[in-house]
Amino acid sequence: MVARNSVTPEGWEELWQNLKPGERFDRLSVSPALVDLVETGVLKPPVKILLPGVGRGYEAVYLAKNGFDDVVGIDISPTALKEAQKYSEDNGVTGINYVQGDFFDPQVLTEKYDVIIDFIFKCALLPELHTQWATRINELLKPQGRLVYFMFPLQEKEGGPPFAQNIPDILEATSSAGLKPEKIIDLLPAELAHDIHQGRIGLSIFRK
Repeated sequence: MVARNSVTPEGWEELWQNLKPGERFDRLSVSPALVDLVETGVLKPPVKILLPGVGRGYEAVYLAKNGFDDVVGIDISPTALKEAQKYSEDNGVTGINYVQGDFFDPQVLTEKYDVIIDFIFKCALLPELHTQWATRINELLKPQGRLVYFMFPLQEKEGGPPFAQNIPDILEATSSAGLKPEKIIDLLPAELAHDIHQGRIGLSIFRK
């Protein structure tokens, strides 16, 4: 069952207006797996990075504090972006470009990116948008650009969000959009996942 209004812009805005830090999908900190990608050199500056569904900005702020000085975060909810701006300021971070709007709107995002990081964004989209998601990712990547996609939730479940993901469907959608897999980790180890994601989240990296 799809939660009422949860996948509309109005539904996300209503959710964010009532969402306290640490509730629901808000985990109060950056993804441990993203930290690992930076610390192991898989991701390193200088690159232009896009974070769709940036939310409160945990990943954006972490990247900005670790040498990534060209970070763009987009969210459809104005309240989410106010929260992200506050979190950035509280952490002494400036320079992140926060954009309010629809990820799929070509008038909202007009630049190309070296890296797109999807952390718990695709699972918020209706399943019928998943092929369109992959096409849009391809449009926004520079030649040889990379998609870093945290696959969640990898489980059988009805309704959403979060909507169930499975690796064969992910590979089909990305392949049809011209994205080639470089790395697929079916399940991340517990130490690289937030508590509510453990046992249900994988990591994939695709190259345009």
